[in-house]
Amino acid sequence: MNFDRKKIKNDARNFINSDEIYYNSNEKLNIIYNNFDFNGKNILSVLGSGDQAFNLINRGAKKVDLFDRNKMTIYFFYLRKWIIEYLNMYYYKKYLNSNFIKDLLKMVIPKTEGMKDNNIRNLSKIKEFIKQNDFLFRNMDITEDISVDEKYDYLILSNISEWLCYSDYDKIWRFTNNVFDLLENDGIAICSTLWVNDCDGRVRNIFKRKFDICTLKKKPKFKYGGNYYPGYYLVKK
Repeated sequence: MNFDRKKIKNDARNFINSDEIYYNSNEKLNIIYNNFDFNGKNILSVLGSGDQAFNLINRGAKKVDLFDRNKMTIYFFYLRKWIIEYLNMYYYKKYLNSNFIKDLLKMVIPKTEGMKDNNIRNLSKIKEFIKQNDFLFRNMDITEDISVDEKYDYLILSNISEWLCYSDYDKIWRFTNNVFDLLENDGIAICSTLWVNDCDGRVRNIFKRKFDICTLKKKPKFKYGGNYYPGYYLVKK
């Protein structure tokens, strides 16, 4: 994808495959990611706010490809990439305005095509990765028909599977088959849970046809008390 400022304006104006963008992830990424070894792995991650990708890079991933059905996320990702690269900040200041973005873009020479619990203070690994690697972004909905030949060691799926609770069996099966096809034979797909404590029963019945379903250890809910499950993962059978 050629980085074209005019194209960004047109996409935003026409809302082509576009939706709102989030400042940061509301998942407990450190709690989830501490259960896995991403060092030297090839990973396909949902893009979202970009926190997932940057945390994976910081944990030594060999390659991080990106996908999202919201096309605007890749532009936001480049904005965050440049803020890290040129301003040495992980999160931008609370309020973005046009002057801030204009000043940042004056420093940028595009070379590629194409908070709290999640904050990373030491940006050296990310900056080195950014310097040496390009990013492949696929504007796709993983619950629909897709065409991707590459396979990955890990898929980072955020809480996409929770939305499947409201979907028909065809969509659940498409998602299941896509995840299966995208993974290496010993690959793992990581799913976060934000609304419920476990994989929805109807969704689980389909998942278990092709995967072993492993629930992550429950953690204390500091703000409200009690415990919660940060997510689960699917191991390809």
